[in-house]
Amino acid sequence: MAKIKGTDVYSAVIRCTEMNDDSVQALAELKETDVRSLTLSLPTSKVGDMGAQALAALRAAPRLTTLTLDLCGHELEYSSTQALAALRHASTLESLTINLNSKLPRYCGAHILAAFSEAPSLEALRLSLDGNQIGDSGALALASLKDASNLKQLDLGLQSNQLGDSGARALATLGDAPSLTALNLDLRFNQIGNSGATALSALRETRLNNFALRI
Repeated sequence: MAKIKGTDVYSAVIRCTEMNDDSVQALAELKETDVRSLTLSLPTSKVGDMGAQALAALRAAPRLTTLTLDLCGHELEYSSTQALAALRHASTLESLTINLNSKLPRYCGAHILAAFSEAPSLEALRLSLDGNQIGDSGALALASLKDASNLKQLDLGLQSNQLGDSGARALATLGDAPSLTALNLDLRFNQIGNSGATALSALRETRLNNFALRI
């Protein structure tokens, strides 16, 4: 991955197939640019703690408003997931997409990512977490995203996560989010029964302008 420190970068799409010392250094230097929109695809490389810390350092990028992270090619450790969650402190970040299909640390990954409810400027959040087996407790944790003060659009990809009725009912409380106007829930291939489906369907009667449910 080419080093870009000292260049005028406003929008960048970067694909890295091998995470080495040079790649980590280049990622760390992105925070010193004026990048506004950034897409990072790391489909096969192992991020590791150093790489996750470099990604988390993007919270200091002075003008970054849109960030997409495709990390579906490898598993994250607990410490690496915690580092990524530090992106919630990015004061300018308005739109965040994270693809972590089947790669979160078991039992705790969803709870860590739920910390994005604290993001001060975030208006759009997309989390693709298919196949992570987060269970009902993970769904309950993600339901706390309703506390995000400025969040307007939320997309949750939660296929094949062993969600049941209690998890579905927890996610249904997302309709109480004060600023949310668009909600997209993909809950296919879970174990949601009638009571959970009824609670989710009731979201169609809330003030949401745009609601999509796949179950």
